[in-house]
Amino acid sequence: MNGEATNAAEVPSIPHEETAEAAVAVATPEARRLRLCELALVVGVAFLTPTLSSLVHWWSGAAPTPDRGLDGLYRILRAALSISVLAYVLYRQGRSLRTIGLTAQASDVPWALAVTFCAKLVAGGLLTLFVAYQVALPKGASLAAEPTLLKWLAVLPSAAMEELIVRAYLMTEVAALSGSMALAVIVSVSFQCFYHLYQGLPAALYHAATFFAYAVFYASTRRATPVVLAHALENFLILAR
Repeated sequence: MNGEATNAAEVPSIPHEETAEAAVAVATPEARRLRLCELALVVGVAFLTPTLSSLVHWWSGAAPTPDRGLDGLYRILRAALSISVLAYVLYRQGRSLRTIGLTAQASDVPWALAVTFCAKLVAGGLLTLFVAYQVALPKGASLAAEPTLLKWLAVLPSAAMEELIVRAYLMTEVAALSGSMALAVIVSVSFQCFYHLYQGLPAALYHAATFFAYAVFYASTRRATPVVLAHALENFLILAR
């Protein structure tokens, strides 16, 4: 070093295999603040409006607005913008989408199927509890209504946006800044529940079971591609129904 304090761009250059505790140890207060601001920027661009809208619908009890013909196009453009902002922030920090787990490997598809199967088991267990305790079953998402070509095309970009930002990036940052991957899992799953509350609390909890399976897989492997594919497959199944 030349005597200057470590700046924010230097912090994310920590090798991917290093522990979150080590990442925190080398971060200066200024770098941590900037990293938090960039985290808020990426998450806000992608999910501020949907989260606020979801909370308003849940609090007021109003039904979600039905999908319109061009909503699929909006989802594609939103995903492209959000992932671009994420890629830029990572690039500015000396990282890339690859460093948070986006890769192309032959094992991605089998792992995606395995994650989907495990997620179905966890969600099925929660659904059994709903039935046993006479909890209102989750309502179908608006995504499932009147599928169009644009909705089909939006499935993969939307899944990629959620899993790269709320799973891979958010979990990586929370773990690095707090030193706790368990906290990262809780934050990631809880945040996803917030922007699904428009479907009702039972539905949000049902989704949380699926998201928990995704988060545990990512926490264990740091591989984002299988959870992107698993999420896309789940949404394809919803549309197909």
